[in-house]
Amino acid sequence: MIKHVAVAPLVLMWLLLGVFSPAELQAAPWGLDMQLRDTARGTTLLQPVSMTVDPARERYYIVDPEGGKLVSFDKDGAFVASFDGEGRFKVPVAMARASSGKLWVVERSSNRLFYIDPVKMEAWDFVLRYPDGGAFFADKIALDQKGRVFVLDRLRGAVVQVDDNVKIVKTYHGPAGFRGFVDFKIKADGIWALDGLGAKVYRFDFDGRLGEEIALSKTMEFPTSLEIDGSGRLYVLDRHAGSVNVFDSRGGFQYDFLTRGKGRGQLWSGAHLLFDWADRLCIVDEGNAKVEVFSRK
Repeated sequence: MIKHVAVAPLVLMWLLLGVFSPAELQAAPWGLDMQLRDTARGTTLLQPVSMTVDPARERYYIVDPEGGKLVSFDKDGAFVASFDGEGRFKVPVAMARASSGKLWVVERSSNRLFYIDPVKMEAWDFVLRYPDGGAFFADKIALDQKGRVFVLDRLRGAVVQVDDNVKIVKTYHGPAGFRGFVDFKIKADGIWALDGLGAKVYRFDFDGRLGEEIALSKTMEFPTSLEIDGSGRLYVLDRHAGSVNVFDSRGGFQYDFLTRGKGRGQLWSGAHLLFDWADRLCIVDEGNAKVEVFSRK
């Protein structure tokens, strides 16, 4: 006779025996919501590498260096417009949007920052250098709630804050032995930065003081982008593995999702993570020339 066995004790037994880990039993709570990709109007994304959002207007803005343009989509994923900076953009790689609607754009070909008023069609450009004259290699860019500008210098692996004259006034870097930041995010509680090679996340306050140093418990192939949700969970994009790894606030691995591939819901060369106004996770996939938006199930 087959005896009835309660499911919960059976699962507990499997855990004790090590047959399944908690991460394997916990399904990733994300489902593909939509793609930001419109080929019908000739606005195909060629090589998207980063993005930002406008929460007030519920718009997505994608940076496409191969196309030399910024492309916007509405909340339903429909194409709105593309903008090439009146021909000024050659290889844009990152952007930030101020509450006024003005844009900050990192231009890779000339290693400059552009400040653009898209309404008046006016633009100003700046070259960043350290006070000692040292070179600066601009990469990611973000604004805080006060409109202050922060830029990632990939040459030194540091995040810097610039003043209204686009002069460097503060530098954020890890303690001795850190390997260099590859991405950062601005949150209400400070600046969060990912040391990809060191597999650590650092949080600084806005005065530059280091508040937290979090070691990530899972070994990843090539961590390239970071996000943080409202509960303090850390999301790290592994470019080579084609996956998103989720850690708790102390760096403990919880689960990963997505796989490397060319299909829907797969990544080939992931470049950027960003939460939108509805806490959906946006993933920029440079290799598959698309941006996918995931919602919690």
